[in-house]
Amino acid sequence: MLFFLRMAIVLLILIGLPTLGIYWRFLRRKPQLRVWRRVLLSIVALLCIGTIWYVSSGFHTGKPEWLCRLFIHSLLGVSFAEIAICVGSLLALLFKKIPFLSRTLICLGFTMGALSLITTVMAYLIGNKRIEVKEYTFASKDLPEAFDGFRIVHISDLHLGTYTAKRCFMSKSEGETNSHSDRVNELIDKTLEQKGDVIVFTGDLVNLEAKEAEPFKEHLKRLTAPYGTYSILGNHDYAVYRHFDDKRAQIADIEHLAAIEKECGWHLLRNENAIIKKDNEQIAIIGVENDGKPPFPQLANLKKAQKGLPTDTADGKPLFKILLTHDPSHWRRNVLGETDIQLTLAGHTHGMQFKLGDWSPASWLYKEWGGQYYEGERSIVVSLGLGLGAVPFRFGAWSEICVITLKKI
Repeated sequence: MLFFLRMAIVLLILIGLPTLGIYWRFLRRKPQLRVWRRVLLSIVALLCIGTIWYVSSGFHTGKPEWLCRLFIHSLLGVSFAEIAICVGSLLALLFKKIPFLSRTLICLGFTMGALSLITTVMAYLIGNKRIEVKEYTFASKDLPEAFDGFRIVHISDLHLGTYTAKRCFMSKSEGETNSHSDRVNELIDKTLEQKGDVIVFTGDLVNLEAKEAEPFKEHLKRLTAPYGTYSILGNHDYAVYRHFDDKRAQIADIEHLAAIEKECGWHLLRNENAIIKKDNEQIAIIGVENDGKPPFPQLANLKKAQKGLPTDTADGKPLFKILLTHDPSHWRRNVLGETDIQLTLAGHTHGMQFKLGDWSPASWLYKEWGGQYYEGERSIVVSLGLGLGAVPFRFGAWSEICVITLKKI
């Protein structure tokens, strides 16, 4: 409940503060702009009502997806446009003694506001349609010869709860066909097209609860690869964003989701490991429970997850290990200092679903937020994810599938 309250406060501030700034700077004490005042206040009132609806009920499973998407894009478009105008206005006040520069800054603010609106329209039209495939290579002297050229298809953050909603303007059968199947099938088809030797999923299969995955079990069963499909749980998979009467109900929901993944043929690793063998040589896949910054669950146990693994291979080299961990901050906090794991795969950040060039606001919170990073001879690849999560908006940080090809040095 606290999560939803915080979310509501953030959204209301995002709407309210820039509106007050525009009113104070441009509209107060100007009778000739009375109509514009009414338009602005009407828009803000609708967005505030929409925010209360979105957080209190629309955010939950069963929401009309099209309406939520329309609301979020409207809110972000209006808010970011207002913020841009306010920033331009504040800068203009700083240089008010230089009239030309002051007017230029105001015009720049309005221009950036218009661009913000255009960006949200583009995100609304293509943000949930585009899928990118990112190719990476990781070379290691510890990799066995048999695994040279081994392809790992890495996906993350499906957030199936986003797709369980029926479009309210369709019949039940039409809604299920369009919002239940088409997009999820497209994501799975694109994943299978990469012809990976192994498929790994790094968490956040659902938004709020296990039942969101139920309609997609037949779809998820299609995610197969010659050397298996491996998965871990993400912060959303622990049902921490849904109210339960007692802890046992929450634990039962987590176990329900684990059962679904196993029923789909996935090897769910919860502080566990598995050995992949090829031509009498082997590598290890290690999967840990979620371990993120507070308030996210911190349940990983690296020591337990590596239990039973041989220290060295037959030729005396360190065993090549691949770690699946949902939150990329776990890599620097624990993995680098406590293990010799060569390659780590993570998700979680979504790149905050917004990216311009090589920059994303996710970089304010995570040192490794999207793409491939190195620390010496060790590396982490962070996926921007496939789904949308709580906010149905993507621009620049499109849905993506990561393909990592292993190379022997």
